[in-house]
Amino acid sequence: MPGLAARLHRWISARPARTGAADAVTRRDLAGLLAAGGVLAASPAAALAPDGFAALGWKERDTLLRGLAGVSAAGDAGLSARAAALVAGIGATMPEAPYLHALYQRYPALPAGQGTRRPAVSADLALIEQAVEAAQALRIGYTDLQDRETEREIWPLALVYPAHGIFVLAWCRKREAYRRFFAHSVRWAAPAGTGFTVQRLALLQGLVADEAGRLAGVSA
Repeated sequence: MPGLAARLHRWISARPARTGAADAVTRRDLAGLLAAGGVLAASPAAALAPDGFAALGWKERDTLLRGLAGVSAAGDAGLSARAAALVAGIGATMPEAPYLHALYQRYPALPAGQGTRRPAVSADLALIEQAVEAAQALRIGYTDLQDRETEREIWPLALVYPAHGIFVLAWCRKREAYRRFFAHSVRWAAPAGTGFTVQRLALLQGLVADEAGRLAGVSA
């Protein structure tokens, strides 16, 4: 599907390159992702041609998953079904796609109260994003709510961008548990020199289940 791939490249290439700045991913960028996901999901041809995603890189497919995560908010069953077909199509060449999509739905990019300004981030978000993509471990210095800084190794699984702050969703080697780190509380980050490619899919599956459990606990 050259036409599909070309359209996705145009949508995605319009995003500015990320830096370590807190505003590197702006609300306008996120709104554009949601719009692109909605337009693509509204195209029956796109839902019938998942092979077109093979032409896209990991970052491009991840970007599209973020856009498609907002489609269900439209309340249109047909649109949501086509979005689900697209996620399945992406998953044909990106096994982690359904789990990342579920996380992006759990942490919507543009919730109510979108006028809230995110706290400033000093850590290098581009480095963290690269570690997520490559399944590479990071060492970080993290300041907790009691203003205590600890050094730990994490396996970063996803970056999410709700309005009130950027989160690094990760497996913490120090605690041997899933943790949600506020990006603005990550004082520094550096490659740890090891990877977790073999464990990533199972960890993402477990993270989605952990998030569902937390949500159920809040609702109970």
